Order: sequence, then C-alpha cells, then structure tokens
Amino acid sequence: ERNELIRTELDTKLGEEFVFENLDKVFQTILKAATYEFLYKPNLSINIIIKEYLNSSNFFFFFSQTKYLNALLDNVGKQLRTTYS
Repeated sequence: ERNELIRTELDTKLGEEFVFENLDKVFQTILKAATYEFLYKPNLSINIIIKEYLNSSNFFFFFSQTKYLNALLDNVGKQLRTTYS
C-alpha cells in the first residue's frame, strides 16, 4: 500500500505530462525511494535527502540526467513537505 501511495504522489506532484513508466528503472527506483523518505522521514531535511540520492545517481547517470533528477526531487520534496507538514 505504501508503494501505491508513493506512485500516486509522484504522478500527482509531477504532473500529467510526466510518464513514470518511460523512465529508466534506476531513475524510477531513486524517485520512489526519495519520495518514501520525503513522506516517512520528516526529521531529514529535503536537501540532505536530495544530496544523498544525487551522489548515488552519479554512478548511473550522465550529468544532464542528474540535473533533471535534482529538479524532479526538489519539486516533489517541496510539494510533499508542504502537503504533509
């Protein structure tokens, strides 16, 4: 049920033009894991969560993809923390 909530939040927060299934599986996993932390780890700051996932993503993605991931995570994190705080 958490997976469904996370997917619903990602679909809602990222907008209609965003198609989650079209992303690379590693990209999907990072987005879902970070969203979990945004939702269920309120004591961790958004910036720390994003920084850790971006550091990890450097092993898998090009710089331009990491910048895109940063923008997505920042957007989702701010929206979720505003909604659930």
